[in-house]
Amino acid sequence: MLSKWLNVEVEGCDLKDVDDQRQHSDLGAPCGIGTADLEDQPMAEFLKAGKADEIAPGQARRVEIGGKRLALFNVDGDFYALDDTCTHKGGPLSEGAIAGEQVTCPWHKAKFDIRTGEVLGPPARQGVARYSVRVTGTDIEVEV
Repeated sequence: MLSKWLNVEVEGCDLKDVDDQRQHSDLGAPCGIGTADLEDQPMAEFLKAGKADEIAPGQARRVEIGGKRLALFNVDGDFYALDDTCTHKGGPLSEGAIAGEQVTCPWHKAKFDIRTGEVLGPPARQGVARYSVRVTGTDIEVEV
């Protein structure tokens, strides 16, 4: 499993929450994450990425926040954020074709699940990072 907070591979552990992984590891389980691994990690925070009315359903927009270039998607009124860079050759996912909950890279047609970042079709073999999104009033905020 890949921890969305730490961006480290956690083999042998199916827990999704970092605190659960740390507790699991402290009990001698093979998670591979201990308290020392968490101390140097910056705290994630929600940063404003745009306004909800700026991205129509079925559309995407590239945003740069927290030093990251992200693709922000509106799927039927729900907002999602992924790394904007295709894992195949670096194409801009924010410029890709959107069909339901899927985005197709404009360069070589790799397909990704907008909700999870999971790769759905070649030539990419690795998914892209997904970021938590919330809407506060009319502001879209992304956790980076």
